Amino acid sequence: MADPIVRVEQGKIKGKIETDIRGGTFYSFKGIPYGKPPIGELRFKAPEPAENWTGIRDCTKDGSPSFQVHQFYNTIGSEDCLHLNVYTPGVNIFLLPQENQVQNTLPYLKPVMVWIHGGALINGSNKSSIHGPEFILAEDVVLVVINYRLGLLGFLSCEDVNLNVPGNAAFKDMVLALKWIKQNISNFLGDPNNVTIFGESVGAASVDALVLSPMAKGLFHKAILQSLSVITPSFCGKTLKELATDMDFKNHTEREIFDILKHSPAEKLLMIQDKLEKKIPNSMRKKYVGLIIEKPSDSAFLTISPLEIIKSGKYNNIPMIMGYNSMEGLVPQIFSAKWKTKGEFVPHFLNLTKGSTAFSLLAEKVVTHYFGNKDFSKEPFTDVTESNIFNKFFSHYLF
Repeated sequence: MADPIVRVEQGKIKGKIETDIRGGTFYSFKGIPYGKPPIGELRFKAPEPAENWTGIRDCTKDGSPSFQVHQFYNTIGSEDCLHLNVYTPGVNIFLLPQENQVQNTLPYLKPVMVWIHGGALINGSNKSSIHGPEFILAEDVVLVVINYRLGLLGFLSCEDVNLNVPGNAAFKDMVLALKWIKQNISNFLGDPNNVTIFGESVGAASVDALVLSPMAKGLFHKAILQSLSVITPSFCGKTLKELATDMDFKNHTEREIFDILKHSPAEKLLMIQDKLEKKIPNSMRKKYVGLIIEKPSDSAFLTISPLEIIKSGKYNNIPMIMGYNSMEGLVPQIFSAKWKTKGEFVPHFLNLTKGSTAFSLLAEKVVTHYFGNKDFSKEPFTDVTESNIFNKFFSHYLF
């Protein structure tokens, strides 16, 4: 059977045939560019659509993840990361020229599901070995898994409007990917009028943000949130000016800091991120990157706080599923050795002063509720029962 070839807006791409969990076959197309590489003058800026190419582009392998240090695999990606993977049941219509392809009004077009990965906005990717299609392609759908920029590369925000970096570049990456899907997915037998976006953890919060954003209106029709929402306090980020002292740039202007970051190797940006993380007492917070409320403009992602938008009811009014899973604290439990004092268990988003009477009382109540009379001066969580209780605590705390 011949490799599938599809024409998209920018040119032709070649995919390959793979096997789902039930032994059926589907077509996969990996590493399809939807945006220009956000490098040079485009670093930190809103994304621009991918340029056209000639010939047939090989899309049989994953593209690079966003530049990062992965907490488990220690892989480092690339700034050239604006690409997506498409998986589809597929038919021979792929092999026909564009002018002979049947348009999206025909009934056999499949529902489209678009996955947005988690990873605290600093880790993760659309890598097929992690977010592969083998289970979901056993159903009659088209799956798209997108990449977006992470860390400072995706979330740097400057208050100086002349720098043209208002923030939320990564969310604008997601919007651009959805626009690409709307333009091209019918060529993969996907229905552009039946698109569901879904995600887990910070991917779910990103889905929620897209539901609230006027910029994303009309680009999807349903949403599924797995284990987080946009009103999670740690989902909000800080501007460059707010981060300046923690970045060791307290005597620099915002423009000076921006120029340094713009011309620094990506490896240096990771070093700065590492310093920022270490200056935040609770390593699970990572509040230095995240959603920014922008000044009103035609290119803004959000200009009003999520809670205000939700209360107003002025958002993309679509069907939604919101939920969570049991034992979601399992991953944070890997870091449990860092949690040896009662004060660590006070939710940071309550903004209580450490050492205050209210802080100490709440620390006692939380720890007693979950752990009874646990002695945190000893090595914590050494037996199964204790470990499961910690898992339950972190499931509630984070998700």
